[in-house]
Formats: sequence, structure tokens, C-alpha cells
Amino acid sequence: MVTCDTETIKMFNWLRYWVRRHTKPIQRTTAEKWDLRMSLLYGFLTWNAAGYILYLIFTNRSNWPEMYGPKNEKDKRAPSEKFADILGIKKAHVIQISGFRKVGEFDIDRTTENNSLEAETSSKAAENVVTD
Repeated sequence: MVTCDTETIKMFNWLRYWVRRHTKPIQRTTAEKWDLRMSLLYGFLTWNAAGYILYLIFTNRSNWPEMYGPKNEKDKRAPSEKFADILGIKKAHVIQISGFRKVGEFDIDRTTENNSLEAETSSKAAENVVTD
């Protein structure tokens, strides 16, 4: 049988009154039977979900972004390049920041016919990178 503390009951009192007003009462034995059925269903689904996760881990498929993520090179681009395409920006200078440090910078240049990306990390940005 399900038990709750009084704070939880007070918090959802409005829901309890609404359900009681719009449904007809059921027998206590019927409620206990459905409580048992639902707890068994919950246990079954939880057991299967845990088994599936362990299966993915043991078959080396636990890295979901790599498994189910972008498949082609166009989708693997940096977010700054994707935003530049969405906004229609042909030429941009991107500065990468992590925390309060400048990590790198590169240029996006799509003014040529072949739409190639010119990505050059400056030596100045490489000096600012702190290695631990």
C-alpha cells in the first residue's frame, strides 16, 4: 500500500479533490490489486532498462553522441560555423573562450566559390592556452 507524508498530501490537495470530484470511488481490494499490478509493471520496466543500459556499456556502445550523433562532415562542424550558415554570414572572425581565457581563434571565409573554411589558429591564442 502506498503511504505519503502529510506535506506531500497538503501540496497536492487540489489534485486529490479534483480527481475525487470527477471519478467514482472503487473498492479497496480493487485499488490494492491495481497497486500491485502497477508496481510489478514498474519493476519489470526498470529491470529491462537497467539491462539495456548494461548491454550498451558492455558492447562499447555507451558513447551515445558518437553512436547516434552527426554522421557526415557537414553536421560535425563547430556551432559557430552552423550559426554563420543559418544567419547567412559569409565572413567572420571567431574567438573561442573557455572560462576567462581565450582558447583559440579562426576565420570563417565563405566568399570563394567552393565555400571552403579557412581555419587558422593564431600563435597568439596558442600561447594563451594553459596546459595542466
